[in-house]
Amino acid sequence: MWCAVLAGDNDVIIAGPILEQSEVLTDEDLIEIARSMSQDHLHPIAGRHTSANPCRRFWSIAAKAAYCSPSPEIPAHSSRG
Repeated sequence: MWCAVLAGDNDVIIAGPILEQSEVLTDEDLIEIARSMSQDHLHPIAGRHTSANPCRRFWSIAAKAAYCSPSPEIPAHSSRG
């Protein structure tokens, strides 16, 4: 799907309008882009007008992306001893 390819472009000038306006991108597409692209790519996702509560939908996508993305700053588990 070309829409997903363009939405995942490294250049937010190309990806931004697709991320913000595409009605074809799925939540899974948006989660993958939120996980793998720059912070600049999150702004157009946050600006989407797709549901009755777009803010709730954005934070749901952001939370899923953060949960699925390993962070080098946070250890998998810590032991106190």
